[in-house]
Amino acid sequence: MNDFTHSRIRIAFLLGSLMFSLIGCGGNYSNPGVTPLPSVRQFAIVANNADNSLSLFTTDATTGQLQANGSVPSGGTAPNSIASDPAGKFLYVTNNVSNNVSGFTVDAMSGALQPIGAPVAAGTGPRSVTVDPKGRFLYVVNVTSNDVNAFTIDATSGSLTAIGSPVAAGTTPVFVTADPSGRHLYVANSVSGDISMFSINQQSGALTAIASPVLAGTNPSSIAVHPTGKFAYVSNGSSNNVSQFAIDDATGALSPIGAPVNVGDLPLSVKIDPSGKFAYVANLGSRTVSMFAINASTGLLTEIGPPVVSGDGPISVSIDRSGHFAYVANFISDDVSTFTINTSTGALTSAGSSSPAGNAPFSVITTGRTQ
Repeated sequence: MNDFTHSRIRIAFLLGSLMFSLIGCGGNYSNPGVTPLPSVRQFAIVANNADNSLSLFTTDATTGQLQANGSVPSGGTAPNSIASDPAGKFLYVTNNVSNNVSGFTVDAMSGALQPIGAPVAAGTGPRSVTVDPKGRFLYVVNVTSNDVNAFTIDATSGSLTAIGSPVAAGTTPVFVTADPSGRHLYVANSVSGDISMFSINQQSGALTAIASPVLAGTNPSSIAVHPTGKFAYVSNGSSNNVSQFAIDDATGALSPIGAPVNVGDLPLSVKIDPSGKFAYVANLGSRTVSMFAINASTGLLTEIGPPVVSGDGPISVSIDRSGHFAYVANFISDDVSTFTINTSTGALTSAGSSSPAGNAPFSVITTGRTQ
């Protein structure tokens, strides 16, 4: 890598506020395990960390290719993570430096975004955001204040209202996701190297710690929960592997299964396809995406061939709701790679040229707006 490339990586890590300059990938953008509602069209949205913008794309249902649809300001400084509600009506973005969360409505046909009032204050260094599977609550982890904000979502306007005081997480929390039932919440704490676990009050959305955090690898960066709610997978940015866990259905507690599986250099994002058969990991340092088959009974991962090459600095991976396409945001080459997914084997194949995004794309999601 040249000096410019190294500089871009250092900027990304510093913005994430992680020890050893390691970051996690963006939030649980469309809640794995939620059965998608019939959508008019599907869109891809990219948060560009360095120019404070969101790149908008329409996805081709046949080829998966992205059609540029303009860009809008993120509403804050250094956007990191994006989440949409299950119906695709609302979109939320964490702004890491301005310490707030921006909300947008999504036009059903065009994918155009309109701000939902002024950004809402979060903690210090909001990093990752997720919406519960029923679209009622939103959660944000803050890397500097080491806590989690909870909000209710107004079903009509999409506006956010804080739920009590922030709840303590581990040291340098970088990623948050809910399980498919919406009963449990998981937070990856990069510096303390563990996963915090919470129960979600189904009436108020308030969080209660389930048990002591469970250890992961070194600098856990991202979590993916299986659509069945039985298993969870954690990418570990420094140990270059993925930890595997079983989930207790009654309590939501995680327990390790098998040994961690090796991936590429600096794995910062892990995602599961909607069918629950395959998992994908974006490896920033090695410019690749690792592919795995998931054993339906045991939850254990088996690698699917060698990793595929992405752009420069793959930092976030998203799977479309059909399970036919994967999109990878490349932080250094300022673009998004598109792959087709073999629904039988899980193998990825490049769908053609990458699509230009903004400056330092940090995360990508796909979403569909329902009627």
